[in-house]
Amino acid sequence: MKTELTSLIKNNYKNLSEEEIELLANQMCAVLPKKLHKLCEIKVGDKFKYSGYEFTKLVDEENSCYCIMDNTVFESKFGENNDWAKSPIRNELNEFDDKGNSKAIKGIAKRDLVEVSLNYTAYEIPNGRTKDMITCLSYEEYLAYGFSNIDKDFWLRSGGYYNYSYALVVNSSGAYDGYYVTGALGVRATLHFRKDLEVEV
Repeated sequence: MKTELTSLIKNNYKNLSEEEIELLANQMCAVLPKKLHKLCEIKVGDKFKYSGYEFTKLVDEENSCYCIMDNTVFESKFGENNDWAKSPIRNELNEFDDKGNSKAIKGIAKRDLVEVSLNYTAYEIPNGRTKDMITCLSYEEYLAYGFSNIDKDFWLRSGGYYNYSYALVVNSSGAYDGYYVTGALGVRATLHFRKDLEVEV
């Protein structure tokens, strides 16, 4: 939409500077009604906006769409060990107030989400499972989707099975590494949204 508006303004108002055209296009975009699409209609790999946040759709699941936030939402230590089920990150991501609003990600409500059974790996827990609405990528998901141009290092929900003191992270180059669980790193949330959720493209 903004590209079309910028082109239209340039063609009809030759006396405006590039900065004035940019400002006018932004102002017009802010007041125009947003075109909404059901999340199930958006292609895997495409970006969308919801509740002021930018996301990328990763995959269509049976009852939900799995999506990742394009930026980290907070910093946290992984926990006292690499057991995702007991991680304070998991607890914070899945905490809602009495009205069903997420405490970690303002503007996201429980009604927007679907609870899904998830796998994770930790020291001596190779096939752990939790039920979450909001989570972090697993190591296997990181490998499947691939990442580059990372704004900051972020946690995966997978721990190193060889040592309870380390969990896996994605660094700014897009590679994975191990990091001490009591250190603070970014949390880039992944959410299991309802398929019929209306989002902005």
